[in-house]
Amino acid sequence: MLHWAPNSRPRTAVLFRLALLLCLLPFVCQPAHALLLPHPHPQNHEDHQEIAALDATWCRAVLASDVKTLESLLDDDFLTITSRGTLESRELFLERLRNQRMKITSLECNDRHIRFFGATALVTVRVKMRGTINGSDFTGQYRDTRVYIHDEQGQWKLANLEVQRLRGSSER
Repeated sequence: MLHWAPNSRPRTAVLFRLALLLCLLPFVCQPAHALLLPHPHPQNHEDHQEIAALDATWCRAVLASDVKTLESLLDDDFLTITSRGTLESRELFLERLRNQRMKITSLECNDRHIRFFGATALVTVRVKMRGTINGSDFTGQYRDTRVYIHDEQGQWKLANLEVQRLRGSSER
């Protein structure tokens, strides 16, 4: 029977130290920042342009409540996390636009940053928005995080959206 206490037996102590070294080796051989940050893959210039264009199309389609365009942009498993922390499915998001329960009257998307992680593109963008939700007016500044995935058909699709209201931004 092996005891993992280092002082129980000399052989066990050696095995314990060896196992510990093997577990820690991958961490010791990498710089600290490599352990904390994801590793972006080199981006293809064409992919970068395509994602930037798709993201601009997203902004225009949301402003116009263009459900048909949004249906083509969204992945079947699209999920959004609203600025209030609630989850909305693709169907609920599109239904709110279709029925005008959510109507965006002004939308400015700027300060866009795009990073690639394999077949995933992560887009962060600053958004200034005004509109109505369920008949109540709202206005505010937000930071959106949008996740685009390269699907099996080779198309980029928006799979996830998270909206974070910026501090000091008024929301009514």
